[in-house]
Amino acid sequence: MRGYIAVLLVTFIVTGCDVYDRAMDSAVSSGDHGEISRAFHAATYNKRSGLESTRRSLTGYLENSDPVVRFLAAKYLYVLGDSSGYNALIDIIESGDDVALHKRDLRLWAIDLLRQYRDRRGAPEIYRFFTETRSIDAFNALLRLEGSEAPVDPLSAYPDARPYPSTTVFSVALKNPHLATELASATFEDPKCPDIYAEQSRQIAAWALLRAGAGEPYFSYLRDQAEKAISGERPPAGKDSNQYRKAFEYLASVSGKPVKDLLVRALESSDDRVVQVALVNLIFNHNDLPAARPRLISELEQRTINLGSEFTLQLVAALDDPKLEQAANEFSKMDSSGQWRMWSVARKGWPIYNWIDDYVVILNETANKAVDSTR
Repeated sequence: MRGYIAVLLVTFIVTGCDVYDRAMDSAVSSGDHGEISRAFHAATYNKRSGLESTRRSLTGYLENSDPVVRFLAAKYLYVLGDSSGYNALIDIIESGDDVALHKRDLRLWAIDLLRQYRDRRGAPEIYRFFTETRSIDAFNALLRLEGSEAPVDPLSAYPDARPYPSTTVFSVALKNPHLATELASATFEDPKCPDIYAEQSRQIAAWALLRAGAGEPYFSYLRDQAEKAISGERPPAGKDSNQYRKAFEYLASVSGKPVKDLLVRALESSDDRVVQVALVNLIFNHNDLPAARPRLISELEQRTINLGSEFTLQLVAALDDPKLEQAANEFSKMDSSGQWRMWSVARKGWPIYNWIDDYVVILNETANKAVDSTR
């Protein structure tokens, strides 16, 4: 029996096969898209020390005859920091086939993936798709990918539609903040903001005006709500329970020393979500890793990990900062789970786009230079 196990282990090592790869093969053979998605996810997010076998398997599935399999393979390769599934996504977007995943057009899933991982190469094909379908998903992806260079005009893209003013304000602000000022001002002053949560409409309008260089009363409007989020105060009954947090998130991406100072103070908030948003925006939207570093080191040294071990360790691993790495290494000596090794070795190099959108309203254009400029 021991001999059999030894041979089996050697076989796995030599061939690169393991339980996850076999599970993916089995799921693909079944043709069940739910099973395939679960198997690909399990293989990608498993906690072993290396993922090259999974990467090879996923790369092979890019040639599968089933477009859903090709999409899922491309998706999880992007998670791993590998964009080799790009052509498969473009082929899906170009396809006229009526293929659905979770009751949604597969082409829209492919567009969303290119937007999430900021792969601007896909913009021309997404634009072609938009001109043919007027898809709001394609429209939003173009604005996110291309910004001021997006080949769509938010003010005229849907002449027959009546979108909420705040929705249009947000889109125009992505294209050109200064063009959004007139509509944003009208939306902010409208006592009957046409939105599910009126405050959110005014938050978006205030955010857009601040991005265009305006000051008061827009700054105070967002700051006063953001201060309530920092103090842990919750909105009154009948309001959106996350209203103050939303105001904090909108303000967090606005440039300027007053905002940065507020984010530094927010690092001491009793609301862990507020602290997470403050850390990510300080680092990636304000290029100020030194201001965020002490809070992260304290989190590791106290071993409380109130912010969540996954959040803290993947953020530290993404920053490649010697002081943070030293604190994480000290933390790992007393942590039997091996999480730091997982994030710093097995998942080293994973793109921040796996999680960045969970903490920022918008990733500013300078964000990609944030880490290098703060060392």
